[in-house]
Amino acid sequence: MGRFKVVSFKSVVGLPYYEVDFGWGKPVWFSLGPLSFPDLAILTNSSDGEGIEALAVMSKEDMDKFEPETSIMAYASPNPSIFFSL
Repeated sequence: MGRFKVVSFKSVVGLPYYEVDFGWGKPVWFSLGPLSFPDLAILTNSSDGEGIEALAVMSKEDMDKFEPETSIMAYASPNPSIFFSL
């Protein structure tokens, strides 16, 4: 029997999180915060409302296999939160 992995997919597509304003203006990007669940993909609306974003949580070993896939990485962009430090 071959090796397989279970991946969970969740969707928050359609929720109006880009419309929330707590006095600082509407958000430019939405995230569910730090996620440490392995093998998880979350689908959200893109900030411009024209597409869907996928946030994928995976192990370093899986990421090392994923990153060289140019057919997939052509659609990837950096996570905006990496530009901010706590």
